[in-house]
Amino acid sequence: MAERTATINQFKGLNDYLIPESDASTTRSLNAVFTKNGRIIGAPGMQRFDNISTGASSTIIKLMPFYTANLASTLYRMRPLAVDQYVPSSHSWSDVTGTALTGFDYTRAQWTVHKDTLVFTNEGEDRPRYLTGSGNSAELGGTPPYAKMLWQGWGFMFLGNISDDGITFFPRQARYSDDFLVNWDLCAGNELNFNETNGELVAAAPVGELVVVGKSDSVFKLEFIGGVGRFAQPKVLCSQGILAPASFKVIEDIGVAVMLSTDNRLRFCNGFKVDVVPPSVQKKLDDTMDPDNAQWAFGEVYPDKDHYSLYYQAKGDDGISNQIIMNFRTGEMNHRTYPNHAFTTAALMRQNSINKFLLASATLVFEESQTFPTDAGSSIDRYYDIDWTDLGLNGEKWLKGIEFTTVKKKGGRISISVAANDNDTLEFEKFYLLNNLPSSGGFARVVYRIDPGLRGTRHKVRIRVFHDETGAPVEITPPLRIAYEPISADEMAKNNVSVSPSTRG
Repeated sequence: MAERTATINQFKGLNDYLIPESDASTTRSLNAVFTKNGRIIGAPGMQRFDNISTGASSTIIKLMPFYTANLASTLYRMRPLAVDQYVPSSHSWSDVTGTALTGFDYTRAQWTVHKDTLVFTNEGEDRPRYLTGSGNSAELGGTPPYAKMLWQGWGFMFLGNISDDGITFFPRQARYSDDFLVNWDLCAGNELNFNETNGELVAAAPVGELVVVGKSDSVFKLEFIGGVGRFAQPKVLCSQGILAPASFKVIEDIGVAVMLSTDNRLRFCNGFKVDVVPPSVQKKLDDTMDPDNAQWAFGEVYPDKDHYSLYYQAKGDDGISNQIIMNFRTGEMNHRTYPNHAFTTAALMRQNSINKFLLASATLVFEESQTFPTDAGSSIDRYYDIDWTDLGLNGEKWLKGIEFTTVKKKGGRISISVAANDNDTLEFEKFYLLNNLPSSGGFARVVYRIDPGLRGTRHKVRIRVFHDETGAPVEITPPLRIAYEPISADEMAKNNVSVSPSTRG
């Protein structure tokens, strides 16, 4: 019988609720690639930040980028007992702690920049501090309360979940000051109480002209109204609170805060309502995230790529080495593992007019970039599967070939392999060096053929991408066409072929 063609017009990324055969444009199986505008793009590698290979003497619990008043950029790393500043001239770190901190490896530190000053708290172990710019840190002036969280807005510095003695905390109370380095006892009206629910204050940040305040059991909207009361603080309709404080990040481009909530779901809040992310990504978290360690998950926004990423610990792992990637403009979801790393925090730093995405392990800081082919020397398993499909035809068929286009790139390879009949053993793998493929107009054509083909009722296709050299990532463009040949009626009768389980006629 003559060959036929099934066409996939776009690659939409992760959908763990996919029903096999229902939609070949999404997949339940991918790693270290992300989809954007229907294309597949190889995920970045990483190398040690500024090639600094000397590890910290204790665990890095927070990265804090900072831009001075003259727009010079620097980077601080917080450890349980110390804060270090990055020194570009010597490619090293310098201790700028001052009096030692009293935190722990599991301390969930928070920081913000207020009036050209970096202010941080180590979950109430010490009074909040600021980096003086003179080689040390110091407590905020005016004897501020101990605080487990903080935020800034409207010219005020806010400290939440507070204590005056460091022992007895008032988890629903916040205190604010408009002169944070001088006075925290301005008047009787500088306290806020979020007593509508029992939970504690966890995280907060400005979203547009208001502040989204997250508690462990609810979400509030804080608005500046002026006058004697100064603030309005209505509760936003939401039955869940924030589980992981470090997951709470503001996506300024679309005006929402995103958070991992107490039901282990990712949620968006614009200050007026709370929405749950699509179920296509949530199932991955439900299936893989370790709920006992979810409170230490952390997030970061990378606006250059329209990405919000959540880094979390998977069941059975010893640390945080899984990443959910969400494109906040297109809704595409992707997933990645870092099998040779365990991360503690992330940050976005602007250096030399370039945004650098940073990840820290226990003792080292890494920077991600598409120009790095490996994860600091560890190979990356980048692949995208065309999930099980009957190619739109019931019954058995021979899968004969696959064709698609890639952007012409130096130093990239692609391999293709196939499987049949729900057997995950992939066969007939072939490799293609992109630089050697015939090309036109900046595109190269990959043509995969197997003879006589792979027989089956359903087939899976795996596309692996390799970044063998520094340079641009491998990029696959739709459409992808799968050539197949139906089994002839005579052959079906002779071999007593069963009917495909597909429900489509």
